[in-house]
Amino acid sequence: MDTDAGIAGIVRDHIGNWVLGFQQKCYAQSVLMRELQAICIGLQIIKERSWTRVIVNSDSQQAINRILHVENIKDANFFIVKKCRGLCMRRNEIRLEYEARETNRVANRLAKLCRTDVINKVADALGRNGRSNSFDVNVASYLPILLVTV
Repeated sequence: MDTDAGIAGIVRDHIGNWVLGFQQKCYAQSVLMRELQAICIGLQIIKERSWTRVIVNSDSQQAINRILHVENIKDANFFIVKKCRGLCMRRNEIRLEYEARETNRVANRLAKLCRTDVINKVADALGRNGRSNSFDVNVASYLPILLVTV
């Protein structure tokens, strides 16, 4: 059964400063599927911007393991795992690493806001004009004021 969810990610430079953030409202069958979707969006942004020497951190060891290990488990996550692997292979300078949830409260807050009516305020803060489809990926090149205190 699909559940209403939010996914988000933050891109930081080598010092830890905000470079870019994204969020998207989505439906997912499991927490693992949401984590994989967030990683996939991050990898797509990396590809679109032609970034190199990138470390992708996730607080889901299970998602990282599914992408990095060779076995092809034929379940609901099969195609998104395959897409993530393809994006990683095209850019061999991408490393996937586990990072504890506590280390990225901003991304977690962005994801949680997707499930509330606040999404339009966050989307506006992230630069979306008007009230377009709430399932669009909202991207920001600056830290929205709404999240500064997190």
